[in-house]
Amino acid sequence: SANIDVRLVEPDFIIVSVGSEPNNSLAIASGLFIGKFGGISVDQKLKSSDQNIFAAGDNIEVINKITNLKDYIPLATVAHELGHIAGANAAGEHLSYSPIVKNIALKIFNNTYSQVGITSDSARNYSFRFAEVNAIARNIIKVMPESQNVFGKIVYEINSKRILGASFFGGNEVVGYSDLIASLIFGNISAEKLTHINYNYTPPKSPFINLLSILGRKILENKK
Repeated sequence: SANIDVRLVEPDFIIVSVGSEPNNSLAIASGLFIGKFGGISVDQKLKSSDQNIFAAGDNIEVINKITNLKDYIPLATVAHELGHIAGANAAGEHLSYSPIVKNIALKIFNNTYSQVGITSDSARNYSFRFAEVNAIARNIIKVMPESQNVFGKIVYEINSKRILGASFFGGNEVVGYSDLIASLIFGNISAEKLTHINYNYTPPKSPFINLLSILGRKILENKK
């Protein structure tokens, strides 16, 4: 049971989320400039406020592709990519990193939740003029024993139809949905293009009508 506002509640399950923050003690001791979120402030070549120190990984702040503002996105894939760039620049190269598209997933028992870009709450906080669509579809055709429902939501700018973010809940396939949305965001491709993609259809492995196509169609219908 859980004690919520002096009431004992019997939930089905409890998810504890504690978040993370940069371990910036060494950076502070070295006199480096620290950003809004507590991470080391770097430019797009990953150079810190000390021109002789480059930084990468979970202790830096990066540019968010959606907001074009500094953000704290401690992800292994980001650290891996930026580590190569920081190392190359420290050795004399002049590479720059591209703004980051946040792309995460969480396993919840036998299901998976994934989220890419920003949420509708964040879009509201950043004063985007946005709309959202959601849909439920099968992950593979219904006659297959492994078939299950998958939920999807896309948040997009009303005028430009630029995708701001998306979230999915279902099986392992939702990670692939998020990766595709991340690619569209990175390439500045309109949400309406989701209806034009030639999705795979293999009855034991994929649905006849892809969830992303349904979401794209809803965005087109909202335009009318």
